[in-house]
Amino acid sequence: MRTILTILFYFASSTFIGQIIWDFNDPINVADDSFGNNCPRLVIDNSGNPVVLIGKPNEGLYIVTSEDGVFNTPHLIPTEDNVFMNNTQGPNLTTHNNSIGLSYKIDGQGSTGARYIQSNDNG
Repeated sequence: MRTILTILFYFASSTFIGQIIWDFNDPINVADDSFGNNCPRLVIDNSGNPVVLIGKPNEGLYIVTSEDGVFNTPHLIPTEDNVFMNNTQGPNLTTHNNSIGLSYKIDGQGSTGARYIQSNDNG
């Protein structure tokens, strides 16, 4: 009897753990189309809020912070205008404590175009 209960518990708990529960019923718009919304990248800040990086060709990169599922106005990051971006390649970002690091490449500069910038206040 104990073996049967153990097996039932195992299957019931693995099914429960394997399910994803989303916090929001519908996707949330990060920014309107005037900001380009190209090559989006996501990190979670120290408080658990999403921070999204988006780009606009020939203009630059924007950081969009959020609080409780509401995204703030995008802020232009001080980069060169010709940042390389497409759907599968482009800028990357990461977080550590209150810092956000961003690496990107300048389009057309070959092996000399890699850049890095950092924010120490969650973007």
